[in-house]
Amino acid sequence: MSLPTGVAKRGSNYHLQIKVPARLQPIIKRPFWIRTSLGCADKPTAAALAHRHWAEATAAFAAAEAKLKPKESVSLSPALATYILKEAERLPLVVDEVLRFEPGALVAWLRSIEPPPLRFLTTDSDGPIAEPEYLRPSSDGSLTHAQAERLRYLTQLSIDDFGKQMSLGRLKVAQDFAEESCSLLGLHVDWTASSHRPFLIDVLRTMLMGWIAASERGQGKPVPTPPRPESPLAASVVPKSKRLKTLSDVFDEWKVGKKRDAVSKMTRALSCLESSGIKPQLAGLTRQDGLAFRDHINATMHKASGKTRSDVLANIQALLNFARKEKGWLDVNPWAGTAIAKGRAKKRDTWSESELRVLLAAPPAQDRRLDAAAQYWIPLC
Repeated sequence: MSLPTGVAKRGSNYHLQIKVPARLQPIIKRPFWIRTSLGCADKPTAAALAHRHWAEATAAFAAAEAKLKPKESVSLSPALATYILKEAERLPLVVDEVLRFEPGALVAWLRSIEPPPLRFLTTDSDGPIAEPEYLRPSSDGSLTHAQAERLRYLTQLSIDDFGKQMSLGRLKVAQDFAEESCSLLGLHVDWTASSHRPFLIDVLRTMLMGWIAASERGQGKPVPTPPRPESPLAASVVPKSKRLKTLSDVFDEWKVGKKRDAVSKMTRALSCLESSGIKPQLAGLTRQDGLAFRDHINATMHKASGKTRSDVLANIQALLNFARKEKGWLDVNPWAGTAIAKGRAKKRDTWSESELRVLLAAPPAQDRRLDAAAQYWIPLC
C-alpha cells in the first residue's frame, strides 16, 4: 500500500501531517487537521493508519465546503415543519438509546465530558485517585447501577435546562436546532421572522418532551425511538408531466450542443450512479441519497485522486442544477451542499534514463509493423 500525502519518516517512526485548506480554516478553526506520529516503523501499517486519517479529514473538509456554499432560502413549508418537529422528538431518544444500549458508549462519553479527578496536595506515598464507580465498565457491556444512575442524573439536567428555557420564554435553543436541521438539508429559513415564533415554541416543547420520554425509559418503561422522518425535499419535487422524469431525461436535454469530452465524463458519472443502486427518478431523490452516492464514490474509487472523485459528484450536481434552473423539473436541488474535497494533486515522478531504455527496448517498441511516430506516441502496453 502506497503512502498518502503528508507522511514522512522521522527517526524510526512515520509521522503524518494533514493541513486544512486555507479557505476552510475559519470553519474548522485550526490550520492542521492532524500533526502526529503514527507510532510505527512499518510502512504498510503506517499507510493504513494514514489512509484512515485522510478518510476522516476528507469527510470533514467536504462538510466544511458545504457550509461555505450559500444555502437555498425557502419558506417554512408544512413538510419542513413536520420534519423538524419529528427530529426534535427523535434526537433525545436516539442519544439515550446509544448511551444506554451501545457497549462502552456511556463510559467513553463520560470520560470525554468529565475531567479526571486531581489531587492538589500530594506526597510521594500518595497513589492515583480512584476513578468514580460509574467509569468502570461492566464485564458484558451493559450499564452498571452506578452508570444507570449517572445517566438518569444527566438526563434530568437536560430536562431542567429545557424546562428553564421554556419558563423564561427563551427560544434560542429551539432556533439553533431548527437552523441546524435546515442546514443539513442545504436550506435556510429566516428564523428571526416573528411569524415563526409559534413554531419555535412547538420545537422547544417537543425537545423537552423528548428528554422526558428518555427519562421514562430510564425508569424501565418501554419507550420506542421514532424512525428517521422522510426528508421534506422529496415532497418538494413536483414533476411537470404524468411520467416521472429521471436523470436520463435530464441528460438527454443537457447534452445537446455539449462537447464530446463533456458528454463522456457525464456518461461515466451516470454509470457510477447506476452502480450505486440509487434510483435516478428526480421525484424520489433525497439529500440522504446524495450522501450515500458520495460515500459510494469514495469507497469504489478510493485509488483515484480527490479531484477525480469530486468531478464525478460534481457532474451529477450539474445535472440536478440543470433540471432545476433550465427545465423547471425540480423546485430545489436535494443534493445541494454535498461535495468531495479535492485535496492536493499527487506529484508525478519523471522517468529516469534507465527506465526509458527498458521501455523502448520492449518487444512492442521494436515491432517494425508500427509507424515510427506510433512507436513513441501510442501506448505500447
